Amino acid sequence: MKPPRLASRPCARNVAIVARVRSVRSSRSVARVRSVRTVRSSLTLLTVLTLTLFAATACKGEAFADPHSTGAPAMSSTFDTLPGPGHFRDVTPADVVAHRGAVKLIDVRETHEFTGELGHIEGAELVPLATVAAAAEGWDKDAEIVLVCRSGGRSGRAADALARAGFTRVSNMVGGMLRWNDEQRSVAR
Repeated sequence: MKPPRLASRPCARNVAIVARVRSVRSSRSVARVRSVRTVRSSLTLLTVLTLTLFAATACKGEAFADPHSTGAPAMSSTFDTLPGPGHFRDVTPADVVAHRGAVKLIDVRETHEFTGELGHIEGAELVPLATVAAAAEGWDKDAEIVLVCRSGGRSGRAADALARAGFTRVSNMVGGMLRWNDEQRSVAR
């Protein structure tokens, strides 16, 4: 629709016409963008479903073998995939329980929190957030490390810092000790 010709001096009618034309053009642009986003989302979902079906068919329900197996129990797919340089994974308390002996648990809370109301995971090493960088200098950069805090925020920052420092298998336990306790898992004080 071509906008009508306006008089040289603006009046209320001309302003209303211009506003309406702009509104129509804007709504067409928004509709076009929504349409493109819907198509992209559909294609992404289709790709994921296709790859999942292909993997299930190829493996016929068998577990994926870990070529770097050390004889420890097979790890879940959460731990099997490397997050890539400068990135870390989020894991659940169930993942941590299932692989407690195969991962290094680091609690980044303060001492009073570690022994306080929420307690801590048995076997976790206390390394307050402010000291993580210094302590990490002595850690193996290829070891499986899971960071824990009260709710997942501080451990997420610590995981990000370690990943940026070159650690390749860093994970953050989402929900922290709050979620651990909500799931009624055992704690030490």
